[in-house]
Order: sequence, then structure tokens, then C-alpha cells
Amino acid sequence: MDGGATAGEPWDRYARAVVEIVVADGVLELTPRPGDVAPPAAPAAEAPVGGLLAGPVSIVTAGDPYPEVLDAAANARRMAALVARLDAAGVTHLPALGRSPDRRESEVSRALVGLDRAAVLAVAAADGQLAVFEIDGATIACVAVADGAVRTRRAYDAVLRP
Repeated sequence: MDGGATAGEPWDRYARAVVEIVVADGVLELTPRPGDVAPPAAPAAEAPVGGLLAGPVSIVTAGDPYPEVLDAAANARRMAALVARLDAAGVTHLPALGRSPDRRESEVSRALVGLDRAAVLAVAAADGQLAVFEIDGATIACVAVADGAVRTRRAYDAVLRP
């Protein structure tokens, strides 16, 4: 794990989260492999995420500001406001979903393309989020919004579903 990594909830749960990103040809599904990996010696951000998207790609949500759990209508309003802010700022973003491997839990999100970590963390902090996913050509990292520390980093398998 990267410096600052800690074990335990919610980081263990986040490390297992599957990320789905809507792309032109379908849904790109990124499934983390078991066990954390060391950060790459050289940045893999220029390698395409899942073989399709120019990196870096970050996954953010506006729903359920930590530690609150809001109803579906409130989360939908928060997501609509996030999309409006991203559009106004000219940020490239795609529909995304972060979900548990068993599909019992999911969170509607956006995949931000091409923003650096500081910009992504600012977006997430504005919505009271605990963490974001940062995806490069080789790994999915869970990054804490409060301090920018990488809490988990895992290699992933990518599948494009129609």
C-alpha cells in the first residue's frame, strides 16, 4: 500500500468495490483483484483505463455525504447539482457506478476524465465525500478526500459489456 494506508472499514470495503463506467460501446466494468499492490515505478496514467479511456479517470459521487445516508430523491438532487457544476466548469465526465461485488449496494457516480488529484479532491470535498477512486492504466486507488492519501491500491480486470 501507499504511504498513509490504513486497514479497516470503510477502506477494506471500498477496496473491493467494482466500478462501472458508461462508454460509447457499452459499460466498462473494472473489478479489483484481491490484495493491495505497490504504486507503479512509473506513472501508468497515460495507459488507457480499461483499454478505452485516456487516463487519469476518477470516480466521484455527490450522494450520501459521509457519514450521512440520504433518501433517493435527495441523492438525485445532489447528483444533478454535481453534473451541472461539472458541465459549467467544462469537465469531461461520464455516468458511472460504484458497487459492491454482490450488487447489493451501489452508488451513482461520475467518472471525471483528465483531472489531476487536487482538482478531483476539491470536487469531492465540496460534496462532503470521504473518498474517491483514482484509476490509471493498471490500478484502482482509493484516495481519502481529507488528506489525499492513498488508502488502498489494487490491480483490476477490465471487461466491456454491451
